[in-house]
Amino acid sequence: MFKEIATIHEIPGYGWVIRGIHRQQILALPPTLERFDELRAQLNAIRPIEPQRPKSSLPVLIASSLGTVLFRVAFYRSDSFSVVMVSGSILIVVLTACGIQIYRSVHIDRRLKRSVWSLILVVLSVVGKMWFMLQRG
Repeated sequence: MFKEIATIHEIPGYGWVIRGIHRQQILALPPTLERFDELRAQLNAIRPIEPQRPKSSLPVLIASSLGTVLFRVAFYRSDSFSVVMVSGSILIVVLTACGIQIYRSVHIDRRLKRSVWSLILVVLSVVGKMWFMLQRG
């Protein structure tokens, strides 16, 4: 049973994250559990508990959101062939990658995953404008 535990990380203030050998096997344990110290000793006997700082994804989130907004503005406001093609290509890649990440994530509920399909409309509008620019030449 314990062979399936890949890592045990302790995140200060958040508790432990136990990861299995498969991607979907994640268990989060809060520090408010009863007999916290006993559980720590038992977990440490199974696998060494590795300290992990919580990752701050806020700078990455802000940069990627700002970049996407700038590319969308450049794409929809420009009549320049090169600007539309470059920003449109980047938008297609970013929107598709985001949709795939959301759809594959085990941490996002089904209702939000179903709304990812609306990204197809945005991608189709980008492809449509790029096609129009190609035809206009």
